[in-house]
Amino acid sequence: MKEASEYLGVSYNTFQKFRYEGLKIFEVDAIKRIYKHELDKFIEDNCYYYFI
Repeated sequence: MKEASEYLGVSYNTFQKFRYEGLKIFEVDAIKRIYKHELDKFIEDNCYYYFI
């Protein structure tokens, strides 16, 4: 989880908000795992581009 938040460049608290907003996480033997492509997809799906 910490590594994932660092990969995205956000705080751990912000990362927790992403989880509540639908970021897919799975758990194996009480260890939470996240596929890198799920992180990339979540950011792409929730990113808004502003053109100035």
